[in-house]
Amino acid sequence: MTHYYYGNGKGKTTAALGMAVRAAGHGLPVCVVQFLKGSFSGEVKSLGVLPQVTLIRLPKDYGFSFQMTQQQMQEITAQHNHMLESAAAWAK
Repeated sequence: MTHYYYGNGKGKTTAALGMAVRAAGHGLPVCVVQFLKGSFSGEVKSLGVLPQVTLIRLPKDYGFSFQMTQQQMQEITAQHNHMLESAAAWAK
């Protein structure tokens, strides 16, 4: 099963992590792909103690999308595509 949470506004991470924690609590394997989050966010440590959860994140912090240059947007798009491919391979 795949869930996507995206768009403007608040609540996406909260909704995604709630679903991930519930699934992991039932022993299901979970893969969370986290886009455009800072280099460290509180949920990283919490998810790290759940052996059923695999977390895929960006290798560096790009900041907010509205502050990115065109080059940074192209770079991050390529990285996001790679992250999604990794998640698809994980799911097989």
